[in-house]
Formats: sequence, structure tokens, C-alpha cells
Amino acid sequence: MKTLFQIIRFCIVGGAATMLHYGIAISMLMLDMAVFWANWIGFLSAFGLGFAGHVFFTFHDCQTRKLSALTKYAFVSLTSFLCGQSLLTVAMLFYGMPDDLALSLVIILTATINFLLSRNWAFAVASRSGKGAD
Repeated sequence: MKTLFQIIRFCIVGGAATMLHYGIAISMLMLDMAVFWANWIGFLSAFGLGFAGHVFFTFHDCQTRKLSALTKYAFVSLTSFLCGQSLLTVAMLFYGMPDDLALSLVIILTATINFLLSRNWAFAVASRSGKGAD
């Protein structure tokens, strides 16, 4: 049950960060900015919201030090973002997808990867008994 509530909280925080990311990126596209730069600006805008939300809401019971969690979360977020940028390039150049559709699909995929890596590494709590945290 704890995992289910954690997924729900992750979706709330991730959804808010994703909406911020997407909204800013789409706004930049409307100003004729290149999709890759628009995506960077959206990502950077949403990073702080995502980290704060996950520390204080999603993984609030995590005993990991905040600086350690920030470092790991930054690594997870940046890595998944760079993978997303690569997928965005492939979707647009090789498949001719429209900017907004490609951006939407990439953001959804990277959010899923972020949950798994955040839960299992960035905000993971080391178990003293050797059993899972659930």
C-alpha cells in the first residue's frame, strides 16, 4: 500500500513538474524558439519544483541526506533528459513527428524512467533488516 501512495504522490509532483516543463517549452515554441532549446528551458524550469516536491512530499519519509538525494536526483534527471533529447531528435528527424507530439511522448517516457530511478536509487532508503523498504 505504501508503494501505491508513493506512486500517486510521484504522479502529483511529477505531473506538476511535467506541466511546468511542457507549458514553458510550448510557450518557447510559440515564440519560434527551436524545440531543443525550448525543451532545455522547460527542463531547467521544472527541475527545482520536481526535486522539492519529491523531497518534501513523494519521498518525505526518506532518510537519505538531502544533499545526497539532490546529487543523485540531478544525475537521474539530467541523464533522462539527455536521453529524451536524443529520442526527440530521432522522433523528429527520422520519423517526422510534429514538435509538440514528439515533445509530449518524450516527456512521458522520461517521467516513467525518473520514477523508477528516483524510487530505487536517488531517494532509496537502505534497509537495516535486508528486506525491501515496502
